[in-house]
This record gives sequence, C-alpha cells and structure tokens, in this order.
Amino acid sequence: MRVITPAEIVRLAIAIHPRYEAVIYLAAYAGLRWGELAALRPERIDLQRGSIEVCQSLADVSRALITQPPKSGKSRSVGLPRFLRDMLADHLGEFYSENYVFTSPMGEPLRRSNWYRRDFKPAVIASGVDPSLSFHHLRSTCVALAVAEGAHPKAVQERLGHGSIRITLDTYGELFPSLDERLRDDLDRARIEALAASARPEPQIVVPFEPRKRTEPPAEQGVHVERTTRFEPATLTLARYADLFR
Repeated sequence: MRVITPAEIVRLAIAIHPRYEAVIYLAAYAGLRWGELAALRPERIDLQRGSIEVCQSLADVSRALITQPPKSGKSRSVGLPRFLRDMLADHLGEFYSENYVFTSPMGEPLRRSNWYRRDFKPAVIASGVDPSLSFHHLRSTCVALAVAEGAHPKAVQERLGHGSIRITLDTYGELFPSLDERLRDDLDRARIEALAASARPEPQIVVPFEPRKRTEPPAEQGVHVERTTRFEPATLTLARYADLFR
C-alpha cells in the first residue's frame, strides 16, 4: 500500500496550483474521498468548531455530474487540525464560490479526469514523489498518519466514513500494529508507572533472640545447694542439713 510522508505532502501541496493546495491536505489529513471533496459546499464547513460535514459526493457518470450520498450512505463530521482550518479560511477568502469549495478556474464543478490530468499528475512529477502516486494514496496516507499518532481503529473508521470497522481493518489492516503487541507494551508501562508511584516500606531489622544467662545465687551461711536434673526443686543434702545444728 502506497503512502507518503508529511514532508512529501508538503512538497506535493507546494507543487500544485494554490487553488488546490487545500485539496491535497484535506485528502491526506482528513481522509476525504475525491467525490466528497468535489461536492463540498461552503456551508458544510464550520470554521469556528473546526469541522466539516461530509454528506454528499460528486460522481462523473457518462459525462454527467451526479450528486449522491457518500459511499457508506451516511453523512459524517470530520474534525480539522488547526492549520487546516486556517488554510480553508484563506482558501474561501481567495477562491470563494457559492456552489462548491473547489472549482475549476472558470468556477465550474471539478471533473476528476480533467483535474487529474491537468493539475494532479503534473504536481506529482514536479514534487519529486513517487510518479505512481494516485489521489487515493492520499487517503491511505491519512490512515498511516493517524495510526502513527496512536489512533484507535474505531476513530479511523469514523474519520474515513466506512460502514463498519471490519471494512477499515480489511482495507488498511497492514498499517495497524499488532493489537496484542500494543497491549503487551501497555501492560509493561502500567506496571512501571505503578512501581514508580508506590514507595516501598523500609525493611524492618530483626534482632536475633539471645536467652538470658541465669546466675547462681551466692552461698549463704555455708549452705551448699545442689540441683537435680529434670528441673526438680533444689534440696539440701542430709549431711549439710545436720551441719546447720551443730
């Protein structure tokens, strides 16, 4: 799957006519399809909130331009980075049209085949990016940029206007890192943060027990005390007992 870098996006946007600079950035950073960009009307842009309401698509069918719902059949709101909001404000001031945000130099709706041949492919060559780059590759680039910033697949699905998250993963799954690898890294990080936040208690110093030494009482009045084994009470021998009364 072909994607380009942010630096290549800038080179491509500089190489194309200023009238279509915002087209390049909207495709690469907002993920709009060609038909959605061609059908975008000024009233669908909310510069104050920084969002675009995508509710129509313009298709060239047998040389006739037909307005129809987006591919998913549902409208969606797409948030704009601040730089892109400012760029659209400048664009509307310089190239304003009551009908469409992006038009031909004559103020007519854009036809994909004409615009592709007249403006897009020459800009690709002049910018020095891969000559095989197609306009749809800018939409793939939007996914790659979102994934690099850690966007959840659900958020990418909503931005692209896919009918289900399965379509997003089936189409752009190779751009997403392994979810299990991310979970593994998140669990490691959670434990490291927990250890850093929890101070471990100081270890207690255990003093080894030392039994007291028993001291023998001093002998008094010549009395000799003999101790027997097995903790029997001490007794005076008969001989010593008789000596006391002599």
